[in-house]
Order: sequence, then structure tokens, then C-alpha cells
Amino acid sequence: MLVYTGKLNYGSYAQDEIITVIFGGNSATMDEPVVATWQWTENAAGETKANSLHVGSLNGLRNLSNGEREIEFLQNQAEESYYWFRGRVTSSGLILAMYNQADELCIDNITLQRTYPSA
Repeated sequence: MLVYTGKLNYGSYAQDEIITVIFGGNSATMDEPVVATWQWTENAAGETKANSLHVGSLNGLRNLSNGEREIEFLQNQAEESYYWFRGRVTSSGLILAMYNQADELCIDNITLQRTYPSA
């Protein structure tokens, strides 16, 4: 299991909120389980501090020559979760872009540090 934690900023929806991504394995196997969770500062319905939980799988994987991996997750679940992610796994962290179900970029360069096991 790998756990990554960072900060999420998305206009008035998320201002310096914590985002956590949990991989059921080592983020290197297609279809492995993934959970992404964060809190909205204010969601689209106007609820403040609303939790957002997204459960799905790793849908894209490409190993790079420098030992890093390009990944996509929750894309196959975008109809239910609305958001999906594309990013790069490094030796110490995770850099993500968040897309909506229409494949429109919502947030770029979300930087997360590996928090379990520690890097």
C-alpha cells in the first residue's frame, strides 16, 4: 500500500485543502484499487467542508526510463466520481492533474508527498 498526501487548490471550491491518494498496491499494476479523498472548502451545492471520496482503479500505466511511472486512475469511474486523475509517480511523490468527466483539465500540478511508507 502507498499513501500520498498534499494540498488541493481549485478556485473557491478548494482552498488549501488536504488531498490523500491511497493505492492498494505499489501503483504499478493495472486495475489495482485506488482511493482519492479530499475536503471541499465549498462544493458546487454550496455545502462547506464537504468530504469527497472517490474509489476506483488504476486505468493507465506507463513505466518511464528514469524509473518514474505515468499513471491514470478513476478514469473508468468518471461517470460516478465526476473526476479522474493523470500524473507521474516519482521516488518521493506524486504529481497529478485532475480532470472532470468531460476530460477537461480542472487542476494541474497537484503535488503530493509519499506519507506511507515514508520515502
